[in-house]
Amino acid sequence: MKKLLCILLTALLVLALAACGHGVPGGTTTPPDELDPDIDIDTNIEATLSIAFSNDAVERKMIDAAVEGFQKTYPNVTFEYTPVSSYESTIMGDVASGISYDILWVSDSYVSTFARQGMLANLDAFIEESGFDTSLYYDSMMRMGQEFHNGSQYFMPRDYSKLVVYINKDIFEELKIDYTPFLDGWTWEEYLATSQALYDGIQASTNRDRWVMEAEFDWRIQMYGFTSAYGGVLIDESGDPVFDENAQKGLTEMQKMTKNQWAKFSGTTQSNFIGGKVAMRWQVRPAFNSYHAVLGDSLEVLPFPEIGEGKTVGTGTTGYGIGRGSDQKGLAWQFLAYMMSEEGQNAMSTSGGIVPSLISLAEDENAVWRTMFPGINHDAFIYEGTNDVVPDYYDTIEVRDSSAYDAAIANMLHQIMGNGMDVGPAVLTCQREIDKYLEMQGR
Repeated sequence: MKKLLCILLTALLVLALAACGHGVPGGTTTPPDELDPDIDIDTNIEATLSIAFSNDAVERKMIDAAVEGFQKTYPNVTFEYTPVSSYESTIMGDVASGISYDILWVSDSYVSTFARQGMLANLDAFIEESGFDTSLYYDSMMRMGQEFHNGSQYFMPRDYSKLVVYINKDIFEELKIDYTPFLDGWTWEEYLATSQALYDGIQASTNRDRWVMEAEFDWRIQMYGFTSAYGGVLIDESGDPVFDENAQKGLTEMQKMTKNQWAKFSGTTQSNFIGGKVAMRWQVRPAFNSYHAVLGDSLEVLPFPEIGEGKTVGTGTTGYGIGRGSDQKGLAWQFLAYMMSEEGQNAMSTSGGIVPSLISLAEDENAVWRTMFPGINHDAFIYEGTNDVVPDYYDTIEVRDSSAYDAAIANMLHQIMGNGMDVGPAVLTCQREIDKYLEMQGR
């Protein structure tokens, strides 16, 4: 009974912490955990750091590499791993029940939620005390680790991640379509013309059981990349769903691909591309290992096409933060600092699954992440970094409302891309779903 009461009280405390932050969307309400953090840690310290991360083979390989490198300086520090499958709900439940972690894996979509619910330590004081130079890293990635993308830092981005176009060279070459002019970039018009050429070639071939492209069209970073390229507004400063004319123009451009049979809505299924049935697929660097392992020399990477006047590209990343309840924040910071160092970024790059967030290393032609896979157009992964779109469209709404908005937007994208509904009616349905939710909440 005492244990149950403790869990209930802890859960109420977490909810109270969350409620304290709900009134100021777009701002920071959680102060730095340490005004004068102790980061001067004896390298001979004997300690154990607990680390929770997404249960993924590539992620585990990256963590192993970082731990091995860190232990060269801190040989007596051991690590307690907690690989988690249902990550967000599990971690939230653990923290609510009183379990604390020293280091937490966090996705950009959950950093504000974790920060507001008191699950992550504010890193600002650690950055200042250690003299950590954030300007050495891609600004878009650093912003993704900030509360509402413009406040205090809560996680350090372990990689630079953006959409690219993976292609099966065999299909292009069979259909006599030259992709090489696009290795250094291409326009949206060039992409659409190539899609039409691929479609025509497939229809004229003896193997018509193939298609041009597949992508997760309900993936928000794709949607936001398109709508931002046309200057679209999804949600206004008061948190109301707008989806203005420009946003609808971006959604219409997305839909054009399915309406013209240049693309097939496939959810998260990737076996079709790996199986040689698809010419192109939109994805990010972490997918590279699985694609290359099967397709080998048939795989190539092109930059994402430049869309609209903004020429923007959807981005998203994950990183690592310090648990708010950790009693070893100084040591945990030293581990984060190592992960972000050139040595640490190189070590994690041996997994093949990341592009370093450290700019100098990302651009170094002799860096590990490039040389371990020769013959690949690695520049596509860092093409026009200044055009990255930070997914900040939820920054004007309260954290507790984000899941309802997300469900409504996902349903809208399924209607547009999967069911062929016209953009206008689908947007109206989305707005009504969100308005209904807000009305039920008394707002």
